[in-house]
Amino acid sequence: MKKYQIWLVAILAIGLVAVSLSTLNNKAPLSISEDTEADQELLESFYTNKAEYESAYELVENRSKQRVVAGIVSHHFLAKNLIADFFVGIEPVDIETVYVVGPDHFSKLSQSKNQFVTSVLSWLTPYGILESDRALIETYTVDGELAINDHVFKNEHAIYTVVPFIKRSIPNAKIVPIVLATTLSVSEAFVLGQKIVSENAILIVSSDFAHQVTIEKAKSLDEKSLVALNPPSLDTLDQITNDCRQCIALLAGYLSDKQTTYELKANKSSADFGSTREGDLTSYVSAYYRL
Repeated sequence: MKKYQIWLVAILAIGLVAVSLSTLNNKAPLSISEDTEADQELLESFYTNKAEYESAYELVENRSKQRVVAGIVSHHFLAKNLIADFFVGIEPVDIETVYVVGPDHFSKLSQSKNQFVTSVLSWLTPYGILESDRALIETYTVDGELAINDHVFKNEHAIYTVVPFIKRSIPNAKIVPIVLATTLSVSEAFVLGQKIVSENAILIVSSDFAHQVTIEKAKSLDEKSLVALNPPSLDTLDQITNDCRQCIALLAGYLSDKQTTYELKANKSSADFGSTREGDLTSYVSAYYRL
């Protein structure tokens, strides 16, 4: 009798284990959309060597700082000295949010219904974690102004190149990254810029200008671009040669209710930073818009 009871208990135990394993195996996966990652994931720049950033800052550490509400900077790491010079001149006090706007270089949004996207993921940098401004991002997504698409930001150098510079130079701020589709109309970008909250914030357009040109051609194109950037408007966008006119349209919308002073920080090309690819140069514009 005792042997029978023991065998009965063993059979029941095995059955319970089998049912449990079956339940686990058939459990529905976590509900994560194809464009949104788990909350604990971090984004990261391709450039992670802290020494490279520090070498760039060593050349510009003594720059005076200014209250800047918007600016334009390169996203070519080749021009890291230029990027460091741009960020070191910004007064970080009172800046709580940094908007970084860049183009969709790899056309990941070409087949998407969402033409302007952001990410709620924070960023791992050589200077610590740069947190996303989740509360502010939520207000935009609830209102339908921006859509969440974390995948776009994993390989988008328009954003990840400048992120470590933000953390080093404006350490207490949070980020709202925005990528604009190449198919987005400039009028839509302008309206989006008008809706961006500017209190205690700075808007940074991450953009490079003339591409695959000679030094002479870059100078000629940049001359027209620089005139059209002071101030930017929809009427003069066709005079600008860069990789994201939509980004400049958004900047124009953002500045449309502000009286700002334009300051050209630098106008260089990849030749100034060691590129020997004559006829295949990229030009850079670094500029501030100050109240």
